[in-house]
Amino acid sequence: MRAFAPFASLRRFASATPTWIGLALAVAVSPACDLNPNVEACSVTIAPNVITVTVNGAVNVSGTAFDCSSNTIRDKKINFSSANVSVATVTPAGQVIGVSVGQTTVSAVANGKTGTAQVTVTAEQATTVTV
Repeated sequence: MRAFAPFASLRRFASATPTWIGLALAVAVSPACDLNPNVEACSVTIAPNVITVTVNGAVNVSGTAFDCSSNTIRDKKINFSSANVSVATVTPAGQVIGVSVGQTTVSAVANGKTGTAQVTVTAEQATTVTV
């Protein structure tokens, strides 16, 4: 089916499906949520969601916000935090840094919705020096 010219500008939407009903054309449009950071997040995930890092080691995580239709919301501000900064800290960019041996949870939050990752910090590997 060929696109009806007046509706060509609808390509900027995530879904623009023309449906012919008799002699009328109905177009169902859902906003392109992935391009609009002002859309409210209904859920947030953090990946990876299970992390093992050594003391003084670092692992990068990413947070992703989703709208209520499970569409990714790109450019949504995600805030990271650690439940126990004496075990692991997390930078605003999502870098988890091991501080001391133990376990904690790292969270990614957008619009009050939270995704979590379990973090285990292990001892640094001993370096063997041969003399």
